[in-house]
Amino acid sequence: MEKFEFVIGENLYQKIKNLDQSKNVSKTIREILIKMIPFITKKHIIEKRRKKDYPIVNAAKRIRVFLPEKLYNHLKVIHDNLNTFSMATIVREILEEYFVSKEKYGMDQFEKIIKETENEIEEMRRDKARVRKVGVDIPLDFAKHNKYLLYLDKNFYLTEFQFL
Repeated sequence: MEKFEFVIGENLYQKIKNLDQSKNVSKTIREILIKMIPFITKKHIIEKRRKKDYPIVNAAKRIRVFLPEKLYNHLKVIHDNLNTFSMATIVREILEEYFVSKEKYGMDQFEKIIKETENEIEEMRRDKARVRKVGVDIPLDFAKHNKYLLYLDKNFYLTEFQFL
């Protein structure tokens, strides 16, 4: 487990605290983030790189959460790729998304949405796995002596190959 410390506002803290009185806030946050992994992954896949932002946080509470190493590293990669000010920015966004969606859809419907998102991510992974190199590359000595023209579409997929 990796130790992760960040600050949150009083409103978000109360929502987390009221979610489950029998658990401490740290454990509740860890469980929310683990549940929200599909949303975190989707955010990473579809969101564009941000301009450096410095969000204002009415910091009321300092939180220490112990996250599984895989989740912690996943958040670090997203933080780097999206160019966010800190990992805490992403964590606060995910926590807010959790409470807004839970209130908007209800817990049962929200669980279905999480499952659908998880299936969507898994389908993307399967599609990516299907796009593998089939056959053999053009041999190097052949490429030195012959000229050819490659046509690529807007996603840089090879659409046509011509020898010149």
